[in-house]
Amino acid sequence: MFPGMVTVFCNRLGWNNLELLVAQFRERLHFGVQRDLCDLIRLHPLLNAQRARHLHSAGLETVAMVAGATPGAVEEILLAATPFQSTKLAERPTQGTIWLSSSWCVTEAEAAGLIITEARQLVQVSQGNNCSLYFLTR
Repeated sequence: MFPGMVTVFCNRLGWNNLELLVAQFRERLHFGVQRDLCDLIRLHPLLNAQRARHLHSAGLETVAMVAGATPGAVEEILLAATPFQSTKLAERPTQGTIWLSSSWCVTEAEAAGLIITEARQLVQVSQGNNCSLYFLTR
């Protein structure tokens, strides 16, 4: 919100160069991420900065790469991002461990499916809905 207000303030005062500079940093300032995560953070609120960093570090650096990933691969990355992991596979939680809002909690598997679905929708919108068959055949 603050970066948007500063952009409008600069515009109203005619400070065009400063307006352009602040506008370029708007998303980074709003979400508190570095430049390399700006594309992934478009999946907010499904991804926060920490989860986006884990996806990026695992090689899924763009929304398009996430859209082409398998749910199992994204789930494993999300499991690695979880603060505590049991060493026993049988102790994986069946209830949600990822809070997407104040009242919506999902498991890593559910979150992976939601993240991939959202990524595919963003890719379809950015490419004019021409790629829907590509993702359906994968």
